[in-house]
Amino acid sequence: EPLTGHTVLYTFKKTGARYTDAAPVARTPDSPLPNSYTEHVAFLIPGPPISGGEFFVCATKSHCDQVFDYLTKFIPIGPPDYYFQSRGGRVVVHLSSNVAPDTANTFARAITPLP
Repeated sequence: EPLTGHTVLYTFKKTGARYTDAAPVARTPDSPLPNSYTEHVAFLIPGPPISGGEFFVCATKSHCDQVFDYLTKFIPIGPPDYYFQSRGGRVVVHLSSNVAPDTANTFARAITPLP
């Protein structure tokens, strides 16, 4: 079965990682974000506080490594955001810093077994 954004969302749901309003994010041609992903999906995490997240699905681990490296090179002012990559390397999740640690861990556990 191919790895898709729907696969990731289904995995979130079945493992108890709660989200709402998941929607694909359009590519921005002039964005510095590497264009190496196949899908980019943003979602909300129910609060309080309501938080945001996004994930990327890639055809290969090296493609997602480029996205992960890009995202983690920027040091935010304030508390750091959360970044996770699946064991197989083809899914990257980014959660905002105001997500509770237990909630972030739920998302991390959800994607760990994915390709």
